[in-house]
Amino acid sequence: MIKLILSIFLFLSLQTLFAEDVIRGVRYLKQNSSFSEVSDLYIQNGILSRITESKQKDAVRYVLPSFCDAHVTLGVDGAGGQNNLGGLKTALKSFLLHGTTHIQSIADGPWIHKIKSEIDSGKIIGPRITISN
Repeated sequence: MIKLILSIFLFLSLQTLFAEDVIRGVRYLKQNSSFSEVSDLYIQNGILSRITESKQKDAVRYVLPSFCDAHVTLGVDGAGGQNNLGGLKTALKSFLLHGTTHIQSIADGPWIHKIKSEIDSGKIIGPRITISN
């Protein structure tokens, strides 16, 4: 009985670590260059895990995967100050939640390579990053 209770507790505790983000009410570009029906995209650890038909049909947004959606400097916050790690994680997650799946980092320091590798390995949730020279 104790093992069962501990197993349930462990399962519920770990569920929050691997939570999914959902982008609702989007059309995405399919391989045949047409747009999908309105769908919900489920992202787990920065990777698209599944796509389902959306019930939200009124405020439709569009997602263009594999394109560079934005050129950004991640080391600066919205007010022009220096960004910290918490603000950086929030900004990266915000890009995904707004449909931006690929960004190009402009004029960031060498630390951006570590952030890119952490996103690629699933340690941080964020869009695909290309680093400019």
